[in-house]
Amino acid sequence: MLPKRIIAIGASSVFGRIDPSGGGFIGRLKAWHEMQEPNYNAVFNLGISGDNTNGMLTRLIPEAKVRNPDLIIFSLGSNDASRKGSVHSSNNTSINDFKNNVVGLIKKGKSISKDKNLVFVSAYPINDVLTMPLMQTSSYYLMKDLIVYTGETEAICKDNNVPYLNIFDMFIKEDYKKLLYEDGLHCYTLGHKKIFNELKRFLLDLYK
Repeated sequence: MLPKRIIAIGASSVFGRIDPSGGGFIGRLKAWHEMQEPNYNAVFNLGISGDNTNGMLTRLIPEAKVRNPDLIIFSLGSNDASRKGSVHSSNNTSINDFKNNVVGLIKKGKSISKDKNLVFVSAYPINDVLTMPLMQTSSYYLMKDLIVYTGETEAICKDNNVPYLNIFDMFIKEDYKKLLYEDGLHCYTLGHKKIFNELKRFLLDLYK
């Protein structure tokens, strides 16, 4: 049976940016899940635009533990892989620090989630023609970086027996750019709907 109290932690995609009517894929999960058992089910959105694994690692315990989660959903996004000022700058979070952070999130998540229930939802591909730099910023997002960071996340989840929903590969297999907002980085409504549908199917299969 699907866990009743669910926490989702991540950045702008979890928060639901660029999808004001639906609240992103987590907003849609909240609306659907809470409707199943209104007196018991709850989804808490802990997404913060611009956040990365450093911030998530710091705030996971204080923000999530008090909500007594039965399941924690992590969606790390692409901010760790971004570069500031130039395509030649270092990544926002080095790959080694990122890997340590992912392991840390898993350990902390298991310590506060009932029955150690965790799920990771991958980042989705971007249109880096439009993100070098991202409009009105000095941040550069490159597909080649995102491929490395999502690959490492998947490998760590596999090593730790944590369920991993690979949205990245699902998007790649279709014309995913039609699912993105004009900034090339964020999903628009169609993208969020697709992620929600895939996540719903994934969870129902995982907890059947």
